[in-house]
Amino acid sequence: MLLLQHNQHFRYIIIILNIQNIIFQNYGAFKCRIPFPIYCERSPLSNTQIGLIVSVLAICWAASGLVFGSISDLIGSKRKILLPATLLFSLLSFASGLVSSFWSMVVVRGLMGLSEGPVLPIAQATSLPNLHLKDAVLTQALCKAL
Repeated sequence: MLLLQHNQHFRYIIIILNIQNIIFQNYGAFKCRIPFPIYCERSPLSNTQIGLIVSVLAICWAASGLVFGSISDLIGSKRKILLPATLLFSLLSFASGLVSSFWSMVVVRGLMGLSEGPVLPIAQATSLPNLHLKDAVLTQALCKAL
């Protein structure tokens, strides 16, 4: 009985940590596009340049999710990809506040996309084997909704 309770707590911890990681990274990457019309009025960037900043992140995110998700399956360790990707994303988020030119922002946002791409597929693949079907569906739904 104690082992069953321990496993239930472990499942909830996995759910909470994965959702927290995804919220943190998703907020830093895509939620910044909401105030972009205000930035356009106050910055010398054109709509095309702002679109490029956002789209380079999305393209790099999609490509790296596919590549690094496959690499983590091949090496058999998701932690070796997930932890450095999260740390690198945090450092690049800080660096995006320090850039002073348009092209350096494009490069930093592209690198942010590369580091953020594997987080969602690896976090989902990590949590699924440890969860009951009902909890797995809830976790996947929350991750996608947030």
